[in-house]
Amino acid sequence: MCVCDSVPRSWLRGYTAYNGLLKRSQLAEFSSRAPQVDVPRLLEKLPLEHAGATAPLLHEVLLHWHKLQCQGDPDYKLELHRFLAFLCEDWSSGEVPDGLVFGGLALVSKGGNASVRREHDGAIWLTIPTADTALQLRCALQRAMTRSLSVRFGSALSLPCPLLQAAHEFCRDFLCVPPGFLDSRGDHERWNGKRSRPVGVPARKYVCADGWVRIGIHVDEAIVQEHEIWHKWNVSFHAVHQEMLGQVIHSRMLLRPGDVGALGRTMLCVPGTLGYLGKATAKTKFVAVAQSEGPDSIEEFTIQNIAHRAENGAQDFTPAKHFLTSPSVVFTSQLSMAAPVFWRGRKAQVLLQTRQRPDATRVLAYNDRMQLTPVDTSYSNEELRWFTPAYGPAAICITGILFRFSD
Repeated sequence: MCVCDSVPRSWLRGYTAYNGLLKRSQLAEFSSRAPQVDVPRLLEKLPLEHAGATAPLLHEVLLHWHKLQCQGDPDYKLELHRFLAFLCEDWSSGEVPDGLVFGGLALVSKGGNASVRREHDGAIWLTIPTADTALQLRCALQRAMTRSLSVRFGSALSLPCPLLQAAHEFCRDFLCVPPGFLDSRGDHERWNGKRSRPVGVPARKYVCADGWVRIGIHVDEAIVQEHEIWHKWNVSFHAVHQEMLGQVIHSRMLLRPGDVGALGRTMLCVPGTLGYLGKATAKTKFVAVAQSEGPDSIEEFTIQNIAHRAENGAQDFTPAKHFLTSPSVVFTSQLSMAAPVFWRGRKAQVLLQTRQRPDATRVLAYNDRMQLTPVDTSYSNEELRWFTPAYGPAAICITGILFRFSD
């Protein structure tokens, strides 16, 4: 059955064909039937005279894609379709519109983002970063297309960042995460802008995960709209045994040790100490003790301590009934659950990045006498441990997988 028989004909024209309506197999069939993009004609319309030394690089990138398209490479043909959609938004089957008019072309500094602005009169303003090589410019364009186009309108080409490429291969080959769970709009290969900023309502400090790349995880749109998680929720990090991380992604929610996930496997328990509460074990009895200043504290229960008694306000606290997250990627990466694995002859480490509801989160300090110096200079030690008893993405939502080589 051809695409024309399986989907409405109206879907086969223009940007709507890529707006999440076609499956990957249908998209490939559509691309094979669509005409080639007329790159020479597109280059005539682009105001390259305003691009300075970057103009020949843009010219080189588009002609290279054009050459491969003419040689029958379907991925580069699709990449040109994506570039047209990025520029025009309203186009038909890969044809360069007759009415395509550019108002100008602007440059931003290296490391900046490529973007498109459309005026009321229909004129298009293209902004691209300066670059030293065609490869750098191609990477910037691919990142911009990934951010602005539908997640279903993805690219099969190699990702521009070698570390991000390795992260995707690790997710595919080691974690066995299906591509449908990933959202390339959330991919990050570098952390631009302010390293630290307040996030959430009420706000808590978020510090960028320098040295890591992030693979975006698809987030349920109903959760996003209902809870406004990108605006109101705090950013945190969570450690999972790496061989169980795929199980967590399939389950669409965090799991505690002993839980059975969507694939039928039981989450591994960590033998011995808890790792995040000193030398305590799962059998250690804890209480939460109110503090006059700063967050309440977790303390090992002793009958002799009157502050540990219920009549004085102490509450029984069972760590195993809570999810542990942290605002610090440094602290989370040091937990035993985050121990690296060997992959392709190197040590690879992954963490989960999450958004969590502030009113479901309790910050508890723990006085670890073995840890007198700050674990992370961006935070005090008493801020590092967040506990959430609630299950499910309406309390803690997985938004990304962080990856790095730790050797």
